[in-house]
Amino acid sequence: CASCHNEFTPGPGAQINNNYGEWLASSFNAPNNPQKNRSCIDCHMHADPQLIGQDIPGYSTKGGHLKNNVRTHQFTGANNYLAGLRSDTHAKLSESLLKTAATLDVMLNQETLTIRVNNKRSGHHLPGGSRRQLWLEVKVTDGQGKLVYSNGLLDDKQHVPSDARKFHKVGADKHGTKVGLSFWRVEKLLEDTRIPADSSRDEIFELPTNIQYPVNVSARLLFKAFSRTLTDKVRGAFPDEDIPYAPVVEMQAVNAVFNRAEPTK
Repeated sequence: CASCHNEFTPGPGAQINNNYGEWLASSFNAPNNPQKNRSCIDCHMHADPQLIGQDIPGYSTKGGHLKNNVRTHQFTGANNYLAGLRSDTHAKLSESLLKTAATLDVMLNQETLTIRVNNKRSGHHLPGGSRRQLWLEVKVTDGQGKLVYSNGLLDDKQHVPSDARKFHKVGADKHGTKVGLSFWRVEKLLEDTRIPADSSRDEIFELPTNIQYPVNVSARLLFKAFSRTLTDKVRGAFPDEDIPYAPVVEMQAVNAVFNRAEPTK
């Protein structure tokens, strides 16, 4: 797995992806604890992403013997977009895996809203790979149902807004200039807001003062395999092809009602 999923730039040898190294440093790499150990195969070759950690009996070949836990060669990962080009079944498997990776917690202290994103079941940083889009969408309504705050809502062209709370890497060349989609020019990172395995990240939002309670908070963790901008470049290069845009996947969603102090989920 490491030979393909640890990526380096030619020349300077800057690290673009370190999925395998991230897994090595995580609690999922526990060879002496079979109950906790999860290898790449255990997650990405499991027959049902919702049941990772549980054995699923099956047959590898016609006429073969029944195995306690059969592996599949669907190699389910986060890229539901490319998987969907193979079949709807593969896309759904990918989306199912995405939905298992994280959980959300919501906390409100006066006008300070905290959304905690927990990387619970991904054995590497979240998101893995590169060029993925992962961000929070937040909506807050007051006691009259009026929207008083929002962040991370897609615009009318399905672009992620610049002020959204994103979980990503920002690469730069040796001069510190952002390289954008030219990932092969990366020599250093300017920003890395991804969430390591076994870790959480708190995103804090300052709400308007004097909000009328009860306050309803809706938060969603959203994912796109490729940005609209990247797909537009590909569509421009192949104008005769009907190239679809990557769909938005809701990885997690939570709603909480606050009566000044205690939330009711």
